[in-house]
Amino acid sequence: MKSNNHMLTYSETINDIPLACADETAAVEFFEKQRWGETSLCVHCGSTGVYKMTDRKTGDRNKRFLWRCTDCKQQFTVRLGTV
Repeated sequence: MKSNNHMLTYSETINDIPLACADETAAVEFFEKQRWGETSLCVHCGSTGVYKMTDRKTGDRNKRFLWRCTDCKQQFTVRLGTV
């Protein structure tokens, strides 16, 4: 009888999943890294001139995790345009 011993290799993504489940912010940042890598793009016009929206009082990230494009002025999240 043949033995099917498969050696599974884990990618960096697989190792990052437990950390991404720690809280909502970690999950959103995980998906942003997966979708855009180091350069975030506007999902409306494709511009790289985007920034994370922050709370004016605290300076923390927006509770809805919004981004804004400096070219088309549209707001978006990492989830827009996905399944």
